[in-house]
Amino acid sequence: MFNKATFYQEALLKQRMTILLIDDDKDDQILFCETVRIISPQIHCDIAGNGKEGLQVLNEASKLPELVFLDINMPIMDGRETLKVIKSTPKLQRLNVIVYSTSIGPADAQEYTKLGVKHITKPSTFNGLLRALTGPIEQAIRQTQSEINSPFK
Repeated sequence: MFNKATFYQEALLKQRMTILLIDDDKDDQILFCETVRIISPQIHCDIAGNGKEGLQVLNEASKLPELVFLDINMPIMDGRETLKVIKSTPKLQRLNVIVYSTSIGPADAQEYTKLGVKHITKPSTFNGLLRALTGPIEQAIRQTQSEINSPFK
């Protein structure tokens, strides 16, 4: 007998969740992806070194990532410009973007909140990074599971 709930749970297990980190700092890239693997080895961590590369990854993706972590201060195309493009591109508008930067001032925080974008200041320690990433990643996992359990809403 066909069990819809089991079918979708199995599909979830087969489908790996993806996170895209758009950040130019190589050390931050390594630490970020290692931390993601500790939180859940099932998550695939993609990396783009600047906003232009990140938009290329997103536009060429057959499946968009569940989360995008976006640094602000980058060469070629910074995070602010990248965010503007994401929010003005129909295919990308609904992406779950989290600004992930070393410095987020109060005015920036207000702007991100108005755009519906969460923001995290890059922690200076591994434990801080683990704490900062765990919440958004667990929330994305729950959202993905919910969508799979209720695919015909």
